[in-house]
Amino acid sequence: MAWTALFMAVLAGADRLAHAAVCGNVGPKLVRVSGEYSKTPNSGLESAAYDKDSELWFATTNGNNGKSCSLCMTQATSDTGQMVCFICKFEQCKSSEHNHDKARLRSRAAGRVSASTSVPFLEVWNFADRALPRYVRTIDLSGSSPSPVAPTSVASKHGLLAVAINVNDGASPGLVQIGKPNVLGTSSALLVDVGYLPDMVTFTPNGTTVLVANEGERQSGFDPDGSITCIRLDNRGSRLTYTKSTATFRAADGVTIPLGVRIFPENHATPEKDIEPEYIAITADSKTAYVTLQENNAVAKLDVASCKVTDIFPLGTIDYSQVRFDPSDKNGIKLSTYDNPIVKGIFMPDTIGTFSVNGKPYFAIANEGDARSGEEQPAKILQQNTAEVKDTSRLEITLVDANGNAVPVAPATTVYSFGGRSMSIHDGTTGAQVFNSRDAIETLLAEPAYSAFYNSAHDKLDPDNRSEKKGPEPEGLLAAKVCGKQLVFVALERAGGVMVWDASNPTAAVCTDYVNSRVDAVGMARDAGPETIQLLPGDDLYEAYIAVPFEIGNHEHAPATGSGSFSIFGITC
Repeated sequence: MAWTALFMAVLAGADRLAHAAVCGNVGPKLVRVSGEYSKTPNSGLESAAYDKDSELWFATTNGNNGKSCSLCMTQATSDTGQMVCFICKFEQCKSSEHNHDKARLRSRAAGRVSASTSVPFLEVWNFADRALPRYVRTIDLSGSSPSPVAPTSVASKHGLLAVAINVNDGASPGLVQIGKPNVLGTSSALLVDVGYLPDMVTFTPNGTTVLVANEGERQSGFDPDGSITCIRLDNRGSRLTYTKSTATFRAADGVTIPLGVRIFPENHATPEKDIEPEYIAITADSKTAYVTLQENNAVAKLDVASCKVTDIFPLGTIDYSQVRFDPSDKNGIKLSTYDNPIVKGIFMPDTIGTFSVNGKPYFAIANEGDARSGEEQPAKILQQNTAEVKDTSRLEITLVDANGNAVPVAPATTVYSFGGRSMSIHDGTTGAQVFNSRDAIETLLAEPAYSAFYNSAHDKLDPDNRSEKKGPEPEGLLAAKVCGKQLVFVALERAGGVMVWDASNPTAAVCTDYVNSRVDAVGMARDAGPETIQLLPGDDLYEAYIAVPFEIGNHEHAPATGSGSFSIFGITC
C-alpha cells in the first residue's frame, strides 16, 4: 500500500485508538480519557511529576520544534530586545529573529549541551478530574541563576518539588531547586549546586533523599565528570535544610569500570570523564538505585545510604544476524536479519524502571540509543559490495564498538548501530539480561493498522523515515503494579504511542496493548514525541491512569499556538 494512502487513512481516522492484535487480546488495556495542549507557545512538554496529595501535575516546557538544535535558548538581549538563539547549532535556527552576529553568539555559547529545554517554565495542572484536566499556572524558574537556565527534569514527593536545572553558560555546574509549589521559582526555594548538566532528578520512595543524574557531557574546552548527587533533606525545623554528597566513577573512590562498558578510546585512562548518567530508578525500600549510563551502554548500581557506586553492569549488544530489523529508509517496511557484515545494535538505554517479583529485584530499560555529537557515520563508508550492504548502506553506525574499541573502517565483519529498538529486563543483582523484546516493536508497527506510524519521525508523520537511524526509539518507561500484575509501560519517542507489557514473569514478558493517540491533521496535531510516563491513582472508572507528556510543539500541523500536548489514559484490567 502506498505511503500516501496510509498517511491519509490516519488523517481520516485521526482520533482513533485501536488496539494492536500483536499485543494480544488478554491483559491490561489503555483508553485515552482526556488531554490538553501546553499553555506555553511553541513548546512541548517533557519531564513531568504527579503529586497525589494535591492532585497537581507538573511538567517542564522545552520549546522543542523537533527540527532544530539540541538546545536553542531564546532570550531578549539587553541592547535590542530581540529574541536570539543563545546556544544552538546556529545553522539550524530558522527564525528571522535569529539575526545577530553568529560569531558573537558562539563566543558566549561554550558548546553543545544535552538538554532540549529552551524556556525556563514549569506548567501546573490540576488532575482531580481525570476527564477534565485544569490548567492552574506556570512557574518561572529563570531567577535560579544570572545565566539562562533550562529545567530538564521534575520530581514530586510529599508536597515537595525538585527541579533539575541546566545553567546554560557552558561552564557552570547545574542546580536543583527544591520546595513547595508556592515557593518554587522564588528566593524561598532551596537551591542546591549539583554536577554538570543534570539530566534527571527523582525522590527516593520514602521522600528523604533527592538523587540527580549529572550527565557531564563534553563541553567546548573541557569534559566534566559524570556523577550522581545525593541530597538528603531535613524538614524538621522551620526551614527545609539539606546535606549533600556526590557519587563519582573515579578509581580513587573505589569504582572499577568493568570490561564491556563503552568508554571512548581517548578516555580509557580517565573513564570518569566518559561516563554519562542519564536516568535513575530506585527500589521500593529506598536503599538501591539503578542508573542508566546511556552512551556507555551500561547500568550503574548505587547504594543510596552511602551514595556510592557499588557495581556497573555492561549491557552488550543485540545481534541483528539473529533478530530482524529495518536498517533503510528507502525501501518501505522490510524487516530482515543481516550477517554480511553482521550488524549489532548497542542497547544504550534511556529510561529505567525497577520492580521485584517474589522478592527478587529486576530493572527494565528502554533501549533507545544515543550518539555523541558527530559520532554517527553512514554504513556505506565501509565500502563493501554485497546485496545486504544495499539495505544497510544508509544505516547510521558508530566506529566505536560496545567495548569502547575502535572499529576498522574496512574490511569490517561486524558493524555497530545505535540502540536496541527494544525493551529489556535484567536481574537486579547480577545485571544479567533475562528478557528482550527483540523485533516486537518494529513488527507491531509494521501491522496494517499501525504502518502509518512505522519508524516515523516525531515532528511529521513520515513512515520509514527513521529506519536508518534508531527506528521507533523506545524511550519513556514506567514500571508499576496495576491490576495485580507487574506492568512495564514503554513510550515510543519517534513513532509515538505507548506499549503495555505484563512482566509478572520477568523472563517471558508479554505485550498486552499498544495505543497511539498521535494526530497529525492540520491545525490539530497532538501527542507526538512521548518522553516520560507518570502513574496516577485509579477511581471507580479505571484501575489506574497514566499521564504522558509529549515533547513536540511548533511543528507544521500544530495549532496556532504551536504547542505540544499531554494525554491521560485509563487502565482497564
